[in-house]
Amino acid sequence: MGEGGGDDEVIVVDLGRLPQEVTGLVFTVNSFSGQKFTEVAKAYCRLLDAATGEELVRFDLTTAEPQTGVMMAKLIKQFSGEWEMTALGNFVKSRTVRGMVKPSAQSL
Repeated sequence: MGEGGGDDEVIVVDLGRLPQEVTGLVFTVNSFSGQKFTEVAKAYCRLLDAATGEELVRFDLTTAEPQTGVMMAKLIKQFSGEWEMTALGNFVKSRTVRGMVKPSAQSL
């Protein structure tokens, strides 16, 4: 549970520093405690472009499905080397990243 406004947890991914063989990423959010997103006031997740501060995708989780996991977005590396982002918003019953591996791999 977060206190106050703003983002409670932040993960930074430097796409340029990923190993060359990485061609896809899926960003997920899980409720390890098992609390459904709909039970958390003002729960949301978002993906930002760090260089511009632009919000690329945002999901309001409190008014979404009563689940414990969501596949938020995927990034696929194109042949040009550029990354293409697709918003997903696929909810799954999973409290851990381990439970997200198979559905995430299927989305790539």
